[in-house]
Amino acid sequence: MDEISGLVERNWFEIGSLLIQCVILATVAWYGRKTLRFVRAFFQYLKMYSGRSWAYPMQRKWETVAELPLGGMISFDGCKCR
Repeated sequence: MDEISGLVERNWFEIGSLLIQCVILATVAWYGRKTLRFVRAFFQYLKMYSGRSWAYPMQRKWETVAELPLGGMISFDGCKCR
């Protein structure tokens, strides 16, 4: 028992550092799993409500500029194209 307490007394900084690193790793893994779960749910939501795959968004033929992704935000009013 005396050997173990001596080992802890001599290496307390390294043991504390290892403990902190393990806690940081566990926290990063927890946030990573949480983020991946959110991303997976988001893409399932998009797939369920879009009716088409988001892997190939340009398969659809766009009829007007307003139907393009972000097309409603683009205005061509006052454009003097020749």
